[in-house]
Amino acid sequence: MSTFAGLPLAEQPTRAGAVVLGAEDLRRASAGLRPWHPTLAFDVLEDAVDGGAGDAGPWLDAGAVALSVGGGTLGAHAARHGPLALLALDAHPEADRLAEWVRGDTVDPDRSVVAGARGPLPAPEELDAVRELGFDLLTGDELRAQGPGEYSQRVLARTAGAAAVLLVDLDVIDPAFAPAVAAPEVAGLLPHEAITLLRSLAGTAFAGFELTGYAPEREGPAQTTAVLASNLVWEMLALRVLSAP
Repeated sequence: MSTFAGLPLAEQPTRAGAVVLGAEDLRRASAGLRPWHPTLAFDVLEDAVDGGAGDAGPWLDAGAVALSVGGGTLGAHAARHGPLALLALDAHPEADRLAEWVRGDTVDPDRSVVAGARGPLPAPEELDAVRELGFDLLTGDELRAQGPGEYSQRVLARTAGAAAVLLVDLDVIDPAFAPAVAAPEVAGLLPHEAITLLRSLAGTAFAGFELTGYAPEREGPAQTTAVLASNLVWEMLALRVLSAP
């Protein structure tokens, strides 16, 4: 069973309302999605439940694989599984945030891969600080050069035996296709590149998924970012099926 939840982002309480609104926007944008995955040939939505906005804890206690729009579930997962293998696709790794998760035994850096970093840095040592924590870090250029095959092998080798959580920050996507994000950066992944990378992770033991970075107040009338984000959620639900024991 999986649950789709729109949860407030604990690290940014002032944006909690926007995050929940973002989850509602994604629900509307996903109305046109169909359950059958033509590439993977199974029903993506089978056993999926919309958990609404609220605490993911009861769903996790019931054995669900939680997919959170807005984030905030890593602590709950770590409480059940121990330090997590974090697979992050994110333009801004934020060493301070990662260090906090490591200190709190939420994330095991030696089992984690952070990929997609790009754009101007606050300090020249920012990416080195991430690596010094023990994370396997790939810049956006390195990720694109590797391609999905090498990336997925890297992930499988790194996460073997650990409960993994996939965190996709929408700013990893090029802002031409995902303009409604909190911190856009040029030269990001194209939508088909991101989807191919997600599909390459089939076989990873996922305990949960998070989609973050959506800024609904920046969305345009065409709901471009919401449509893309809802499709990424759909692909994550497909990974949930493929990672089921």
